[in-house]
Amino acid sequence: MSKLLKRLRGRKSKGNDAGSSTTPNETSLLESVGKEPNTQPLNAKPSELYDHVGLFELSKSNDDAKTVDVIAVHGLQGHPYRTWTHENGHLWIQDSLTESVPFARIMTFGYDSTIAFSKSVAKIDDKALELLNRLGSKRRALMTSSSRQRPIVFICHSLGGIVVKKALILAHERSSDPFFKDIVENTKAIAFLGVPHKGSDSAWWANFAACALKASSIGLSTNTTLVADLKKDSSTLNDIQNQFIDRTQDLKIYTFYEKQKLFGVVVVDELSARMGITNEKPFPVEADHRTICHCPSSKSQEYEAVGGWVSYLINSVVEESAKNQSRGAIKTISEIPDDIEPLRQSVNIFQIPFYLDAPEIDYFAGRESLLLSMGQNLFSHSKLQRKVVVLHGLGGMGKTQSAFRYAIQHQQDYTAILWFNAKTEDTLKQSFQKNAERLPKGAISQTLRDKLQDTSSLQELIRTVKHWLAAPQNNNWLIIFDNHDNPKIPQNKDQSAYDIRPYFPEAYHGFIILTTRWANLKIGKSIQVNKLDDPEHALSILIGTSGRSDIRNEPGISDLIDTLDGLPLALATAGSYLSLESISVIKYLQHYQKSWLNLQQTSPELLSYEDRTLYSTWNISYNHIRHQDEAAANLLNLWSYFDNQDLWFELLSIGKDFAPTWLHCLVESEITFNAAMRKLRDHGLIHTLKDSGGYGMHYCVHAWTGNVLNDRISESKLSFVLECIGIMVPQTPRSGDSMLQRRLLPHANRCLQLLSQNDTTDILSIIDNVSNMDAFHSLGKLYRNQGKLAEAEAMYQRALKGKEKALGPDHTSTLDTVNNLGALYSDQGKLAEAEAMYQRALKGKEKAVGPDHTSTLDTVNNLGALYSDQGKLAEAEAMYQRALKGKEKALGPDHTSTLNTVNNLGNLYSDQGKLAEAEAMYQRALKGYEKALGPDHTSTLSIVNNLGLLYSNQGKLAEAEAMYQRALKGKEKALGPDHTSTLDIVNNLGLLYSNQDKLAEAEAMYQRALKGYEKALGPKHKSTSDTAYNLAGLYQQQENYEESIALFQQAEYGYRMTFGSQHPETVDALTRVEKIQKLQNPL
Repeated sequence: MSKLLKRLRGRKSKGNDAGSSTTPNETSLLESVGKEPNTQPLNAKPSELYDHVGLFELSKSNDDAKTVDVIAVHGLQGHPYRTWTHENGHLWIQDSLTESVPFARIMTFGYDSTIAFSKSVAKIDDKALELLNRLGSKRRALMTSSSRQRPIVFICHSLGGIVVKKALILAHERSSDPFFKDIVENTKAIAFLGVPHKGSDSAWWANFAACALKASSIGLSTNTTLVADLKKDSSTLNDIQNQFIDRTQDLKIYTFYEKQKLFGVVVVDELSARMGITNEKPFPVEADHRTICHCPSSKSQEYEAVGGWVSYLINSVVEESAKNQSRGAIKTISEIPDDIEPLRQSVNIFQIPFYLDAPEIDYFAGRESLLLSMGQNLFSHSKLQRKVVVLHGLGGMGKTQSAFRYAIQHQQDYTAILWFNAKTEDTLKQSFQKNAERLPKGAISQTLRDKLQDTSSLQELIRTVKHWLAAPQNNNWLIIFDNHDNPKIPQNKDQSAYDIRPYFPEAYHGFIILTTRWANLKIGKSIQVNKLDDPEHALSILIGTSGRSDIRNEPGISDLIDTLDGLPLALATAGSYLSLESISVIKYLQHYQKSWLNLQQTSPELLSYEDRTLYSTWNISYNHIRHQDEAAANLLNLWSYFDNQDLWFELLSIGKDFAPTWLHCLVESEITFNAAMRKLRDHGLIHTLKDSGGYGMHYCVHAWTGNVLNDRISESKLSFVLECIGIMVPQTPRSGDSMLQRRLLPHANRCLQLLSQNDTTDILSIIDNVSNMDAFHSLGKLYRNQGKLAEAEAMYQRALKGKEKALGPDHTSTLDTVNNLGALYSDQGKLAEAEAMYQRALKGKEKAVGPDHTSTLDTVNNLGALYSDQGKLAEAEAMYQRALKGKEKALGPDHTSTLNTVNNLGNLYSDQGKLAEAEAMYQRALKGYEKALGPDHTSTLSIVNNLGLLYSNQGKLAEAEAMYQRALKGKEKALGPDHTSTLDIVNNLGLLYSNQDKLAEAEAMYQRALKGYEKALGPKHKSTSDTAYNLAGLYQQQENYEESIALFQQAEYGYRMTFGSQHPETVDALTRVEKIQKLQNPL
């Protein structure tokens, strides 16, 4: 009597979906705001407009000499020439761009977007298809030459960007057509100029429509369908944006957005113009919606602001394309035929060009003996030992820079050098993702490469990198794990500590360097990094960072070297200060002594001489910065509330509306923000991060900002940081948002740390406002998305407490958090608590928004899933039927939310033995999911698993195994082998093998599932208990009674903790134990 593990229920945890309503007054903007630059005159004849429909070449030289196609696409009421022409007649895409990129074939696309003179009702799709067909025709000659893969770059203004995005989506969908496939594969970059990806606001769109419709008085029909498609939050616009993000993550994207008003309004503001994805580079432009695509000459500032960067973008695409073509057409090592062994040998998929994603500094001196010792210890190991060197020492001693310098000096000795940020387990996983991007094409499948930014593929990426490193032929790499300062060892009591060894490659070749502050981390050969003991080395750092070559002759230099005691970080900070301020060394020493005495008085807990030395130098620099630029000093102070790594412009600018005045001004533009950051960097306090474009700070400097600059927690600063992070959390997770979530996670952890350390009534009474409650709710969503359920619960509980106090227990925002807590409790197996939350949310939502609102129906669906888990099948069916009826009416029969409930009804019918009805539900859900999400999406695979269970119950064992194997392969690839959803299928395969009398295979599956569940969910979770029950039944069948009794007892305990002692499943497991005991002792 084996337990079927519950099929994935697809419980939907809805966020705060309360939308803001639009007031009638919002349509009162000037009607001319929606106009596109260079519109046609009202007295133009329709035939004159269609003279400019087509794809026109602007570069007239030999086409064979061109190496890139550049296509400019105008916007609403635009023109293929006049949109890009200054009032002085300068057509920059022809007159300037052809000079900057003479190797480019530049074209401009003209299409019927004038609305006022269009007699058609064509939609955006038609314009996109027209662009594809005309471009395909232009590139037809290239299709005959396999040696030429000319890249494509689009430049688009306003609506033109939406047309281009839709064109690429259609090309993806129809890539079986060779012309469309050519466009998909070779489109490498897009420059968006004032493109409204999200719409600036509803009033803007309404005014845009009103302005266009007003022209219909001429007597010709107006393309009202096209206008309707442009309304903010229209389904067309949202679908285009979502599909574009999902399908074009490999593109280089430059986004230019206007900063000046046109007729009193910024037509497409920053919020509307920016997509907020990782491969987007933003550029604010001092222009309005018309002039953003104009420039008077090639040497003008206007051209530099836009055209210069577009030229750089095109150049970078051509350079990258040339590199790729030089590597040949073979994509993976497996594609080389076995009979061409010489060619196989010549393709080196284990060679990576030297590059380190690490903070590089200009100063480094001495350490010759240390570097020599590192090399000797790495190469002195036995071949049967893993080659690991551990650099340990106090903060600021130069461990990271020593590892960095070793890598630079020995880059020719290794085929590949990879750098990993091991500060936390999350940052380590992010580093694996970044390094996966650097692996040669033959080392990683294209399918996986396409999903490099997808969180769900992270485990597979880690396995792929480790597998590549473990390959027998790949035995000469060096990997560096930096800042592993929170190791899981007995001496470290931090609950977030982790064991780094599972992230090592599963091979005993290659070389590893690890840096840490822990001297007792016993992993490899341990080398201590100490202070600089040679005064000449200290002097070298001072000379290098100060730029004063004659500083060795200045009075007091020996005293300064003695005072800074060979601490590289202190020497570098002092040198940076001296490079910016023309004061004598003696004067600096006087500042230092004053700072030292002040620290003794204000921070007596700093007992370490090293800490006081470092802090004293930083205090001098901080006071100097404050004297020059108070906003930059304030920013340094605020940084204490963020994580020390990866602070970027958008994370701060998103909160400018509720920021203090100084910060509002600082993040008004990225230029002012970067100027402040340069000030801090020039003083040696921060560094630039190469890959992310953000900024980082040494953890010692970060500790100083917390211990000295913020001697007590500032409630207002913590509140501001919480709000910024909360607003940045994606409300509807998409593949393009996974990198953003991982960037936000360390900052969320920092806030959680500060709250846990300072959870006082004082703090909570000040920060418990509505904005912060929304932030806590979003952080709960962030943690749940990352599988951190305990942290998610803490955030939801804090949000709930605050919302109940500020808004009341029945407010819709409060009920959203109640619903999410219910979903979280269900994930944790706390079914009674989940039911209480769902019932409260349902009752409140029915009263607040009505019984048929989609938010209410989400909770109804969740209650159905919960009742099913509890065995209350009649109640579950009633909930599902209600949810299905409401969703079909509100969302349609093919919406994924509707299909989610269809799947759950299939689960229920299966539990009730209504197998024909269950199969009909599953087939409907599978067909819908495959169409909407694709065959390999995890939701689709869950239906496949459910069909496997159904076929098994119907005795169709071959069909069941085929379903299970498809689902298992897909889930392992997408989620990893230890994800609970993957383990569900492993358990079910065990059940199938047991029914087929393949007992050895069944035992292996059950053991794997049980071990995984115990680790992920704990011994009391129902999924753990179900698998323990199944394995116990298998052992009973094999007459292994001792193991069987132990596992039945484990299952009984879990059921009792979940359901209570009188629940049928609890009683059943206990009865099983008693029966086996009687078999063992019949008397």
